[in-house]
Amino acid sequence: LRGRAGLPEPAQAAEHFVRDHSQILDIDGVTVESLTGTAPYEAVVRAGRNRYRVIFESAERADRCGAECEENHRTYFVRDITLLNAAALV
Repeated sequence: LRGRAGLPEPAQAAEHFVRDHSQILDIDGVTVESLTGTAPYEAVVRAGRNRYRVIFESAERADRCGAECEENHRTYFVRDITLLNAAALV
């Protein structure tokens, strides 16, 4: 499962993690504002009125389909989701 098509894979993963966390499914309800890093990645994602910092990593999946398979078998693992709203920082 990933996020919005047309975004880079890591941005899609960040969007997916925040959708899962916030339960916001509206297509325009979640927006990736920034994405930095490569291992781990760090994204700032807006979901409704909230903003989240998401720390996540990518890894090869163990269930490969064999040497003849050329499908992308990378997956993403969330390490931390932090609410960035001012009220959460007080």
